[in-house]
Amino acid sequence: MPILWETPDGTVRIMHLSDKFLAAQRSEDETTTEAVLRLLEGEREKNTDLRDAVPVLVASSDMPTNREKRYAWRLRDGRCVVDETIPEPVRQPDAITQRLASLDERLSQLESKK
Repeated sequence: MPILWETPDGTVRIMHLSDKFLAAQRSEDETTTEAVLRLLEGEREKNTDLRDAVPVLVASSDMPTNREKRYAWRLRDGRCVVDETIPEPVRQPDAITQRLASLDERLSQLESKK
């Protein structure tokens, strides 16, 4: 069961609760709804960036299948949709990529001196 946390700025974070996990976490005198709400409150307490977020249960069929555009996922009328108006974020190269590029450049310099 996918749960989307909608933050005040409109971005969403996804959390999945499997039926097996939920069954293991639920006490005998607790309904499924009560167990889900308890788990969500626990998650909110652990993650400070979720303090102002609103959790929304979304049907699996209402989730986009293209995970490449997760940066543009938004909650609309109880469905998770891809907002095509949001530009793709510019990704900065990580430290390993930068180091490899500098090593390639250095190797090219050494080879040109031969």
